[in-house]
Amino acid sequence: MNAKTISILVIFALLASSMAVSPGRSQEDCGSNEVFRTCGGCEGTCATPHPPCTRNCKPAGCYCPKDFARVENGDCVPLGKCA
Repeated sequence: MNAKTISILVIFALLASSMAVSPGRSQEDCGSNEVFRTCGGCEGTCATPHPPCTRNCKPAGCYCPKDFARVENGDCVPLGKCA
């Protein structure tokens, strides 16, 4: 391989590795009534407030806290406000 090809491969590898470790959403990005979890779990909806869950982590991100449900518009509301 020539020097130009090696340089291109190194640049590509650096770009790929930097994208792989870039965080998705951070705690500051979470909306009202949301919490950031590095090991996400299952999240209820008004139709299914307590879905069956596994111990497998879901991707890090913003989730509704306990006793809250995600509604159709994407907001988290207290279970008591589910119609």
